[in-house]
Amino acid sequence: MVEDLVAEQRRLVMSGGLVADDPEGSYTPPPGTPVGTEIGPWVRLVRACIDITALNPPPSPDEVFRYFERLPL
Repeated sequence: MVEDLVAEQRRLVMSGGLVADDPEGSYTPPPGTPVGTEIGPWVRLVRACIDITALNPPPSPDEVFRYFERLPL
């Protein structure tokens, strides 16, 4: 199975009022902003076709056996 996925992320406020993934320092949260608050726009990381077949484990031998027991012949 292959799916077309778009991976995005948002910056988060960290302890001390710092913002994660903001090397330019362009996002300054207001004082008292709780840690973990999202700040700034969504940023696209990648858009790609990703083969997710490996994420679906194959059936166990017991599952295959049960399937064939129920198979109408």
